[in-house]
Amino acid sequence: MHGWREYSICSLGVVLGWLAGVDSVLAEVAPRSERVEAARDEVAWQEGWLALFDRATPFGWRGCNPSDVVEGALQLTAGSLVRTSAQFSGCEVRVVYELSAEGQAELLLLASPQARRSGEDHVAVPLEPGQHSLGLTVSVLAADAGGPSAWRNRIVAGGGSVDEEVIIDGAGPNRGYVGFRVRAGQLRVTRVELRPALEVADRPQGLEPGQGWDASGAGSAEVTWQDGTLGLRGGPGYLATSDRYADFVLSVEARTAAGTNSGIFFRCIPGENLNGYESQIHNGYLAGDRGQPEDCGTGGIFRRVNARRVVADDGEWFRKVLIVSGGQISVWVNGYQVTDWSDQRAANPNPRRGRRLEAGTIQLQAHDPGTQVDFRQFQIQELPPRAK
Repeated sequence: MHGWREYSICSLGVVLGWLAGVDSVLAEVAPRSERVEAARDEVAWQEGWLALFDRATPFGWRGCNPSDVVEGALQLTAGSLVRTSAQFSGCEVRVVYELSAEGQAELLLLASPQARRSGEDHVAVPLEPGQHSLGLTVSVLAADAGGPSAWRNRIVAGGGSVDEEVIIDGAGPNRGYVGFRVRAGQLRVTRVELRPALEVADRPQGLEPGQGWDASGAGSAEVTWQDGTLGLRGGPGYLATSDRYADFVLSVEARTAAGTNSGIFFRCIPGENLNGYESQIHNGYLAGDRGQPEDCGTGGIFRRVNARRVVADDGEWFRKVLIVSGGQISVWVNGYQVTDWSDQRAANPNPRRGRRLEAGTIQLQAHDPGTQVDFRQFQIQELPPRAK
């Protein structure tokens, strides 16, 4: 599971099919609460897409503030440079934007935190004036073992009737942020979605160690594997990956019974019981308000930061995506970003006491005797070290 492999993702035609249906988004001026619900409901999370912009707040972005969100758009002026807080590597991106007639702006991909230099620390896709829908693919391919060490980034951009392919060879960027830079005029961005290129993890036929999972910590939990679905019943206990991960993209679908408390632990100290960061699984919320999570909320980082909204419901399959890069932890549930947290604590090999950056196991928690949770479609991709 370690390293990168070529990953085939959907054709540009599928992206353009989506683009054909988003023209009305450019003029969307619904109230904030309605825009939040629309952004959450419209993203095609079942197909792996993540909404990077919720059309109501700058949540998950750096270099902008709430006043830059105007009538459902991220509105940027000359001199602006904004980027996501999460880093990505191989992915698809689709953007709906409007650039003023005199405007000069770029979509930045795999950008460094500064993204100031031209061509060396990012991939820049020029944006054309007017209203446009842009779909593109960034594929990062690793050389075979023993072969050349150079990375290749393949960019396929489709804007209007123009398709463009750019090949970048050598030690160019292979990991970084999505961003926008405005050199002149005004840029309005109404939609930004991204689909990570994920490699399906080997699905073991059993649960013995050495087949991808280690069940030695299951304790009193019952662990089952049937028709591609991993079930945890009762507890306490946990199931751990055999491999260790530090910086990664993880996508998994889960389904919980009413009231279930579970979690996905990561960067765990190998061999220790759930000693890692915990991305909570708990779909309860208070006073009928999804903005008030009960017990941290699904996607929150337990004891660190609550999910900003409870998106999933018990009894229904939902998809959780974690992107972990250095101290930055970003979480999406059903395509909607619920967590944007950077661990600023002092470094410590124990994540309960400080910032742990070392690789560790991923552990699926069976919290207590009442736990009933299923997992499927477990996918994980390690983020490569940044070449520049």
